Amino acid sequence: MISRPPSGYLENVNDGELRALEDRLEGLAERLGQVEDGPRSGDASGELVAAVRDLSRGMRRQDRVLSLNSFVAYLLFTVLLCAAFFFLFRGRADDVAAERDRAVAERDAVRVRADGLARQLAARDAADRAVGEVLELLRRRRYLEAIAAHRALTEVAPAQRQFLSDAIDGARAELAAEAAVRARQAFDRRDWERAREAAEAGLAQAGEGAAAAELRYLLGASLDRLDRPAEAKAAYSAFVAGTPDHAMAGRARQRLHQLERAAASPPLPPE
Repeated sequence: MISRPPSGYLENVNDGELRALEDRLEGLAERLGQVEDGPRSGDASGELVAAVRDLSRGMRRQDRVLSLNSFVAYLLFTVLLCAAFFFLFRGRADDVAAERDRAVAERDAVRVRADGLARQLAARDAADRAVGEVLELLRRRRYLEAIAAHRALTEVAPAQRQFLSDAIDGARAELAAEAAVRARQAFDRRDWERAREAAEAGLAQAGEGAAAAELRYLLGASLDRLDRPAEAKAAYSAFVAGTPDHAMAGRARQRLHQLERAAASPPLPPE
């Protein structure tokens, strides 16, 4: 009788060899069946046929077990592979999300910087236009409007600021000189009120210089002639303090002392 092969033997045999062996055993069982059915059959051949059939059935069962084991192993491998890909994808997705957040933050920062630069450029363009308007007013000798527009300027480049300051100072000096001419002409005509108005208007625009000093003296002298001693003393004092070496400073000091003595002396009793 043919005994069943040991289990270790089947573990070393692959599926193709098992199927080929099964086919050969099936063919052998059929041939033995034919021999058993022949005239010279006996008990030994019957037992041999039965043993071969049992062996074939056992190998078929073993093949089914191996196929099931292979399927289970393939299923486990697929599950593990899917789990590995899932965790890999999840980790990669977290990295992608972090990179996306960083990119969004950088984009927002760039937009903020771009908006700031756009505002700066707009302010600079507006300042350039305003500077151009001031220069145009100066070119047309519209000095009062140019001075008012210059006061309204806020965003000006340092080089432009110095240039405009020099130009405005020149315009103020020219206005003061013109006002001094008008005030002197009115004073010579003994039109004290018009001389005072011209002197005050010129001092409102004048800075420092010869014209400003003359305007201060003419203002004090006009107020003195208009019999406004308090205002005249203030104008004389400003003139002497600002230009102590002026040619008219001595006369202004003399008249200032006279006004101070007159203010300090008691008034005369009525007759």
